[in-house]
Amino acid sequence: MHQSLPARLAGAALLAVSYSVAAQEPVTTIPVQALAEPAKPEVREIGFKVKSRGGFSIESDDGSAGFDIEGRTVFDVNYFDGFYNQGGDGATGSESELRRARFGFNGWYSKDWNYTFLVNLAEDTRNIDSTATTIDTAMLQYTGFKYADVTVGRFKRPVSLDILTSSNWQPLTELAYIWELAPANDITKFSVQASKLFEFGSKSGLVYQLALSDAYAEDEPTKSGKDHYALNGRLVYTPWVDKGRMLHFGLSYGDQNPGDGATTNVRSRLGVHGINKLTLAASQPIDSDSQFGFEAAGIFGPMSFQAEYLSRSIGGAEGSADIDVSGYYLTGTYTLTGESRGYKRKDGRFDKIVPSNQRYGAIELVARIQSATVSPQGGTEVSADAYTVGANWYPIRAVKLALNVTQATVDGLDTGAAGDSGRAVVGRVQWVF
Repeated sequence: MHQSLPARLAGAALLAVSYSVAAQEPVTTIPVQALAEPAKPEVREIGFKVKSRGGFSIESDDGSAGFDIEGRTVFDVNYFDGFYNQGGDGATGSESELRRARFGFNGWYSKDWNYTFLVNLAEDTRNIDSTATTIDTAMLQYTGFKYADVTVGRFKRPVSLDILTSSNWQPLTELAYIWELAPANDITKFSVQASKLFEFGSKSGLVYQLALSDAYAEDEPTKSGKDHYALNGRLVYTPWVDKGRMLHFGLSYGDQNPGDGATTNVRSRLGVHGINKLTLAASQPIDSDSQFGFEAAGIFGPMSFQAEYLSRSIGGAEGSADIDVSGYYLTGTYTLTGESRGYKRKDGRFDKIVPSNQRYGAIELVARIQSATVSPQGGTEVSADAYTVGANWYPIRAVKLALNVTQATVDGLDTGAAGDSGRAVVGRVQWVF
């Protein structure tokens, strides 16, 4: 059938429009290579920075993660006489010892997670320094909560300024001996702690620390198959903290919560580690053991002071006597080269001295007086007083050389021919990284 001319012209026009539209629409094509290879995820490159200030540190470029290798080696030489050397009837004696050899690491991940693992590599089997484990510290901390930083593991309990200050940076070679007359306050088997620093402006603040610990072992009691948890709490107020200046006040309380069959004694080396402990109250069964402490400290440029008071109450069991223990110390320091002692507000404790002169380092003078009394109910009261002077030289930030001289007296303690006074000289070489 033949179409009319108008119909053929209309069909041709419609066909032309169709081709024109088709030419304007792009045809989607998929390369063969794209079909063969899956899409690759975005790769984020993270850089690391390595630091060394006597040790070794590594951290990410953005500071979100990192760790430090740390360690310390401490070597002491002791000379002593009088009651410090009862075995030698008071004659001059000496003792050298590798006091500490610890190695480990600490680090952080994001802003909320911190960890520390430290082992003691020096195993001393002599009775003056027997150790129960080679693990010194193993702790994990989370700081993301608003009102509490939570720490779990094996670490120092919040007992006192003197105990919490690192042994590396204590001004004298030994803790004040009132803390030997208290329970085993430092390292425990396992603890859970909540703590937090609340700042009032930039220069004052309040720190609380509360810990629950599985750790009562003065004399190891017969295993009962049941843990008994000690409770320790500490509160520190700093009216002001500034560069080279600080004022600090604190209170602490501890309840050892001893279980059935628990025993304790009161012993101390009275400021000289290289001797056997002196027994001020013999081992006995107990059913209660608590303590209260007060602390004050300050930094005023190159000068500092710290003082603490301890009162401990031991409840005797099975007919044993109650025992009261009390004591105090006062320590003062002066840095001849002008540096100030460091202070960590978050933990309420002293920190290191950093030498400002790299040629001769920092030189620190120290003096301490201390006194303690152990009073068994119905028994003989024992008292001890000691005076110590010392000097510390930090030639570089990683090395410390120390010399301490102590004069002490005891009363009420049977020391035989050694007498009731003693003198000691302690020298120390310390390397910390």
